[in-house]
Amino acid sequence: MAKPTRCCGTEWTKKALIITAIVATLVAVGVTVGLAVGLTRRNNDSPTGRFASSPYTALSSQKGTPDLVATGLPGIRSLLFDDSTGVLLAVVKGTQQIVSIAVKPPSAADNSKVVLIDASQAKLKLNHGIAMDDAYLYASSATTVYRWKYDRKSPTIDVATREIFINNIDGADPNSDTAAGHITRTIVLDRNWMYVSVGSAGNVDRDSSRSKVRRFAYKSATTLPIDYQKGEVWADGVRNAVSMAFDARGAVWIAVNGADDLARPDLAPDMVQDSPVEPIYKLNGPANAFYGYPYCFVAGNTTGTFATDTNAGKVYAWPDFMNDGTHTDAWCQNPANVILPDAMVPAHAAPLAAQFHTETGDMYLALHGSWNRNIPSGYSLVRLPFTPAGTPTTNRVTDTIMWLTAGPCAYGGSCFRPAGLAIVGDVAYVSSDNTGDIVRVKL
Repeated sequence: MAKPTRCCGTEWTKKALIITAIVATLVAVGVTVGLAVGLTRRNNDSPTGRFASSPYTALSSQKGTPDLVATGLPGIRSLLFDDSTGVLLAVVKGTQQIVSIAVKPPSAADNSKVVLIDASQAKLKLNHGIAMDDAYLYASSATTVYRWKYDRKSPTIDVATREIFINNIDGADPNSDTAAGHITRTIVLDRNWMYVSVGSAGNVDRDSSRSKVRRFAYKSATTLPIDYQKGEVWADGVRNAVSMAFDARGAVWIAVNGADDLARPDLAPDMVQDSPVEPIYKLNGPANAFYGYPYCFVAGNTTGTFATDTNAGKVYAWPDFMNDGTHTDAWCQNPANVILPDAMVPAHAAPLAAQFHTETGDMYLALHGSWNRNIPSGYSLVRLPFTPAGTPTTNRVTDTIMWLTAGPCAYGGSCFRPAGLAIVGDVAYVSSDNTGDIVRVKL
């Protein structure tokens, strides 16, 4: 048998070991640098910025598991779809950016992300609202509505080109976005009017001076900024109408976040669990129409369940005011004093976004989720069905479209909390400020 031939000598072996060590060191340094400058990406992120959608198993829906289409967006809030470009616009509070995501043609439809407006150094404190018309893009902070010229052919907008469109918003503190009570300023536009909602300063204020929806004839504005205080009050006494949306007939609807810590033992021993509900209203006008807050609330189920209790939806006096000589239960239940709700969402579910389906006419709501209910409510996408005539078929929302797979989420957990909503054809895009994700769910 021939003697095996040695391939390499001792000197070669030493050199090989040295080379291997050097290569390993260079790889480790490269990985470290990559992490430091943020060059890491998920397994389904491509080098070109495309994002391959994947099942988001933490959520379930009536039509299967939703898909993850974007991630890494800390504090993401409102969504807005631009059908002329096929991109989804998102307000990312954590990074102070407005991001565009290519989801439909004529865009690349590959879920790629582009920073459209970078306000990270401008100290604008954008936190929720976004809207657009043919010429401008609008976004809001607690104090201000800004606008930029919106050239859809340009991939970016210089934040410095902004105009202050509306200022002097109620209760806004320019030095803080936490010391001004409810700080979101939802904005929606039709062809003639811009509607801006402002929520209460506290849980239950002494009056409704802050809790209003005002509207502005924004198309005819010639002098900027517009003083918020000069806007027409279209809805008074709406505690925190974060959700606003137009139906197919052009009417604006709101879903209101109700108060906490309710005690009316004469109605129910532990009423805070299921009352007040989150009421839904069609804002028919007239100007200064009053919807009850802070003097009145809409009760949930005092016996039985939300779906069946006939007492749910009735209006009562808030305990702080019921003995003031005016705001009794009877006063609150009189439609000459208070506009009654068209429908309702379960207590503490926190509707933060709403949109109507253009084909079915149904209303969809993104429920952020409760923080103080023994059994958490919300954390879901729900549907309120409408008749062809444009009225709800029921006065309570019970149809859950998307929900947490693992069941109720404890407040403060890392679960998906819906904050923004955009319906595009037969799918809905839903954002979660708690996880920084956007999912796509079939409707």
